[in-house]
Amino acid sequence: MDDVHIYRIAIASSDGINVDTHFGHAFSFIIADVNEQTGDVTEIEERDVSPACEGHTCGGHQGRNISRIAELLSDVRYVLIARIGPPAAAELASKGIDTFEGTGTIEQKIKDLIGFRILNREMEALLK
Repeated sequence: MDDVHIYRIAIASSDGINVDTHFGHAFSFIIADVNEQTGDVTEIEERDVSPACEGHTCGGHQGRNISRIAELLSDVRYVLIARIGPPAAAELASKGIDTFEGTGTIEQKIKDLIGFRILNREMEALLK
């Protein structure tokens, strides 16, 4: 994907409709390509993962699982999740993956991401 306006995202969702899952609790991620210029979203696949957290709390992070998940997502540019802890966010960042936190419908969170990217580019152009 050489076009700056087309990028791959991973979405943490329990129902395929909403971004509603904490990174550490995700059992899978929906992988999709986003065309920022047209607004088209193409679902590629769903990738199963072993959750990074043990039980119902995230106090028991599994470092190996965070690394494995980051490696499985290494071809994406953004991860859309409800929440993410600092160790997992840092691991993703080390792979060049930015996190985009917040809950809502997948459709709305993708629109939010596109808006963020456009605003960010406009701000960068103003600062030059």
